[in-house]
Amino acid sequence: MRLEVRAHPGARRTAIVGYDGGIVRVDLAAPAAHNRANEALVELLATALHCAKGKIAIRRGQLGRAKVLEIDLPEPLLTAWLGSLTAL
Repeated sequence: MRLEVRAHPGARRTAIVGYDGGIVRVDLAAPAAHNRANEALVELLATALHCAKGKIAIRRGQLGRAKVLEIDLPEPLLTAWLGSLTAL
């Protein structure tokens, strides 16, 4: 399933800050340089979704803040997780 993410690298902390308009908003303490923010993003989402990092791939936006990720998980599981983010 594809997931749109808006990343904010260089933030004070690494956290999922919300889900609005079909986009997951994420703060990343890692800097954008040397692919660190992308690695931190994949690690954060893998932890939040309780899956292996290999199940998450950045398909578009490797160099920008707006990203499209491909997540290899059952759609009902991902949909339920996204529903829990609306409470943030």
